[in-house]
Amino acid sequence: MTKPDTDLYPPLIKAAPTIFGVLFGISIVLISLILEMYVTGLSWSYKNFIQIHQNNPVLFIIGTAPVILGVMFFIIGQQHFKLRQSVAETQREKKLLQTFIDTVPGHINMKDASGNYLLMNQFQRDYFGWEPHDIIGKSITPHAENAKEHHAVLQSRKTEVFERELTDKNGNKDWWLHSRSPILDEQGHVAYVATSALNISERKLYEQKYAQTAKELEAILENASLGIFVVSTASRAITRVNKQFENMMGYSREELLGQNTRLFYLSDEDWAALGQRAYPKLAQGQTHREEVRWRDKGGSLHWIMLTGAIVDPDNGEDAIWLIDDVTARREAEEAVRQKEKELQRKTDLLETTFSNISQGIAFVDEDYKVAVCNSVFLDMLDFPKELGREGTPVEELFRYRALKGNYGSGDVEEFVKKRMERTLSGDTHHFEYERSNGTTLEVVGKKMPSGGFVNTYTDITQHKNAQQQISSLLNHADQGFLSFGPDLIVHPQYSLACTNFFGTKPANHKITDLLGNGFDQEFFDSCIHQVFNSPDEFQKQMFLGLLPKEFGFNQQYFSASYRFIDERHLMMVLTNISEERRLEEELTSSHDELKMIVNYVRERKTIQDLINDFRVFLARLEWSIEDGGPDWHETYRQIHTFKGLFMQFSFRHLTDAIHRSEDNLQKLSKDHKRQELVDSVDAKTLFKALDLDLAIIVDQLGDAHIDHHSAPQHYLYRMQKLQKAHPQLEQDDTFISLMDEVKKSQKKEMKNLLSPYLSGLELIAEKANRKVDGVEFCGDEIYVHAEEYRPFLKSLIHVFRNAVKHGIEETDKRIEIGKPEEGKVTCELLDKQDFFEMKISDDGHGIDVNAITNKAISLGLIDPIKAEGLNHQEKMMLIFQDEFSTTEEANELSGRGIGLSAVKKELDDLNGSVKVETTPLQGTSFTFSLPYEADQALNANSSN
Repeated sequence: MTKPDTDLYPPLIKAAPTIFGVLFGISIVLISLILEMYVTGLSWSYKNFIQIHQNNPVLFIIGTAPVILGVMFFIIGQQHFKLRQSVAETQREKKLLQTFIDTVPGHINMKDASGNYLLMNQFQRDYFGWEPHDIIGKSITPHAENAKEHHAVLQSRKTEVFERELTDKNGNKDWWLHSRSPILDEQGHVAYVATSALNISERKLYEQKYAQTAKELEAILENASLGIFVVSTASRAITRVNKQFENMMGYSREELLGQNTRLFYLSDEDWAALGQRAYPKLAQGQTHREEVRWRDKGGSLHWIMLTGAIVDPDNGEDAIWLIDDVTARREAEEAVRQKEKELQRKTDLLETTFSNISQGIAFVDEDYKVAVCNSVFLDMLDFPKELGREGTPVEELFRYRALKGNYGSGDVEEFVKKRMERTLSGDTHHFEYERSNGTTLEVVGKKMPSGGFVNTYTDITQHKNAQQQISSLLNHADQGFLSFGPDLIVHPQYSLACTNFFGTKPANHKITDLLGNGFDQEFFDSCIHQVFNSPDEFQKQMFLGLLPKEFGFNQQYFSASYRFIDERHLMMVLTNISEERRLEEELTSSHDELKMIVNYVRERKTIQDLINDFRVFLARLEWSIEDGGPDWHETYRQIHTFKGLFMQFSFRHLTDAIHRSEDNLQKLSKDHKRQELVDSVDAKTLFKALDLDLAIIVDQLGDAHIDHHSAPQHYLYRMQKLQKAHPQLEQDDTFISLMDEVKKSQKKEMKNLLSPYLSGLELIAEKANRKVDGVEFCGDEIYVHAEEYRPFLKSLIHVFRNAVKHGIEETDKRIEIGKPEEGKVTCELLDKQDFFEMKISDDGHGIDVNAITNKAISLGLIDPIKAEGLNHQEKMMLIFQDEFSTTEEANELSGRGIGLSAVKKELDDLNGSVKVETTPLQGTSFTFSLPYEADQALNANSSN
């Protein structure tokens, strides 16, 4: 304890208790002596005093008691003084302590074990707006966790440090760092809990800003255009990458983290060498920059610019690297180097050629002065060598020729002026000039992009003579010979056959105007431009090979071939092939007819059933008007299916007629009338087309092979219609028995029912540039009622055709990706007792489900938002929607968007279901599940 200041306690005050005790004791003694003398009557003397007290102990005690009391008062006075001094000192120190903690810019308080405040500084009271009498001796919890944390300190007996956001009396919020410490008594129990809090709002604000800045930097790094990765300098293992790094190297973040950077290098030596070059520099605080060769996940090689530095120079544990793919730049630099070498080679070649070429060449600069010319030019025009020097004005050349009389007689300067005006106009010129010595020069002048122009002079005397001879020869040939230049204008020299072919003299006409409209004129023009202007001979021949080989005009067909006469003249040879084309069409027609006859002989029963089904369909179309009219979608689906089936059996006339009926149906408006739909199908025309095909069969096989009457299923349809009109027949046992017998007679093995419809797949594959060796059947033998399943089986032709046309890749593509040249289509049948499964599979490239979804959205078949909620199988089922097709234009093979919707309709009629599975580059399978009544006897016989 601090010693008190003596100035606060004057000597008199300090001695007051002692003086008071002494005086009080003396006064008591004197009073007792006076009383004793008075009682005994003795006079005062020391001797009498001793004698009285010896003879009377009571008086002794009475006499000495005041003295003792006086001494006691003296001692008590001294102790009281010390006590007051101690209390004053304590109050003073308490005041000093309160003054000290009140000046602290933070919260300070003390609580007892019960949580009551014993002490709180002024800062905290002012912060919360409390008065001392409101808190001392009470428990106030400005925060819900206060009591819980107080109890935690009592339990742990350890100092607790934590951060908390508090609200002051004005509603302002601050962050505070609290330190709560226990004060133990002599028994080791927590007697008090002292708390101090420091305002850390500024630090918190800084932390928040730092966190936000770190987040922004993180976003910048993550989305940077450069690849960024961090590695451990000790192990060179990757600890962090950004999105661009993932994209550049083709790995996911999960695949990269923890991997060694050796993953990207072509060899261990390359990886180790980079480490030896780079990491010592990084350790010294330097930046390392180098281009290296890396391999991505897909195996592609890249040139990578690596730039690295140490993240924290103080510890050097991590290095950050930036990567930039400079492959394109390196390739461009290499291309530039190669081009420079090529340019130098061509320059050398040009210089050699320029000196030895047979043509005369003169280059004139933008100031119309001679830049360079060869000796042939000077010799051809009889110029002296001094006029060929660089810098000679062009007008001097004109003046020289004018003086020699080459321009005729007249004013020399006027001739020079006219020649200069034509030159200054910059017009391209091309003319022939006959010299006085009998030779002919071809003069071609072109303006150069950089200014000035170049003139070439070619001696074409021999060429002119040869042309005259050739013209005489060609006029006696059956082929058409003509020539044209880059402007496509036919030259005056051509054979007489050309006049007969075109019906007019072709000279000075544009060749594309003479050849009719049956070809792409824009493509023709583009190819001709490349032929005349490509610097590379290979490119010239390539574009020459792209020119059309056949033309049709004036109701005739012509083959065309092309030959270079020289660099500026192209010869075209036309040959009339009209007769060959007619023979080819007849041969093709005969070939199709032969295939139809062979198919009929091989699948007579199936084709006759198909013909009868078609006749029933057309008849039912007429009858359905009475029952409410035919449905457009149902009619379209069925007629599309019939077209595919008849095309498989090579019924050419009927297939073409059905295709036209499909076009008519598509042109109908949405509010069409029933009769309009029937008229669009045009049954009369379809019957005529069928009769034409049947007539060919009759002509070859005889009338006995043709079934001109309706098949039993037609009678079955009649019976079903009669049953619908007269429901009471359902109770007629004879009628029901007859119906059952008819149905049983049609129960056949599924493979035999399906096979005839697949006989034309090879032809479809051939037209689509694919190879397929039929359909491979496997699995169980399934027997079903033929008439019940026939519509569904006929519709399956669309699934098989799609497998061939859209699933199986083209032959070249299959070879390129390592697949067998021939595609494989299988049909697996599985007996499941109450139902059977039919799985049709191909080994093609599979179905792109995203492309299917996007196509359905573009066709308006599904809303984009709804499409996002579909699962994989639901997206696959979009291919069964009406009007869905990925083919842009309808043709005889596909493009109507009806095929698979027809399959789905027939499947629904049988209460069946379908599941589509596809694997990229491996193929697609359609699994149809259909109910049926298993015939145990038939199945047993088939298994035996």
